[in-house]
Amino acid sequence: MTPERLMERGVFTMNWMNLRGNNVDSGNWSDERYAFDFDDSFRKEWKQFDTSQDAWYYGFWTRKATLQTFSYCEGDVCLVTCPDAEHYNAEIRSAMEFHEPTPAFVAIDVERGPMLGRVTEYFEDREEHLI
Repeated sequence: MTPERLMERGVFTMNWMNLRGNNVDSGNWSDERYAFDFDDSFRKEWKQFDTSQDAWYYGFWTRKATLQTFSYCEGDVCLVTCPDAEHYNAEIRSAMEFHEPTPAFVAIDVERGPMLGRVTEYFEDREEHLI
């Protein structure tokens, strides 16, 4: 599923401008976030923004090429479209402030010796979402 297909289906029923001056289309779509994650066309264009809330009921993605962000939260979908790079970067910085950094993945050393059980957390470089 992609935001464009949601738009075609009339899922976005509300439209407003947020505090950063960006256009927001929102609505309700009763499925889980994995409908987006496992859609090949969605994954080719959208980049996941890692958050501590990531689960079957929550996801947040960015698409620099079209200056957009997209979120799914318990059936609510929001597509934010920014008029220029400055507004887009403000939207991403707002997301960075709102969502605490969380590890993209964690590695645990299982070899014997002094490193046994050492936990290493790997974080996404959030700056990659900025233009």
